[in-house]
Amino acid sequence: MSSESFGVFGSDRNEGIQNILDAKFHICRGLEDLCDALKNLRCGKFYEAQKNLVDGIHSIKKGICMLEKELKDLGNVIDHRTLREIQEGIRIIKEGIGILCEVLKDICCEQIREAEEGLAKGIKLIKEGLCIMEKALDRLFLY
Repeated sequence: MSSESFGVFGSDRNEGIQNILDAKFHICRGLEDLCDALKNLRCGKFYEAQKNLVDGIHSIKKGICMLEKELKDLGNVIDHRTLREIQEGIRIIKEGIGILCEVLKDICCEQIREAEEGLAKGIKLIKEGLCIMEKALDRLFLY
């Protein structure tokens, strides 16, 4: 391998890592929106809660799409264990998003207690998935 091709590979890896960090940022931003939604829901601010919920879901989905694209691009650079753990984190986050979509229906149908319980459960799953991903990414960034 020539030093020129190594430089390109290293540049691609660094760009890929930056894209992964950007994706993680979107997921974290979405999680903040969800926490705001829960606070607004508990305060009886249903419109604000819906808006925060929609914004949070959108940010998290954007982050997941970015992350999945980058994992495809970096697939042969990332070790199998790390890739599997990141994918498990994504799976758990997607499960949380599914619950959050039900929360929107609950809010619209004025089933506030169910919405609050679902939102709390969705937040917990997204935090869990994010934690799994962060541990795997920490290992990735060590190399």
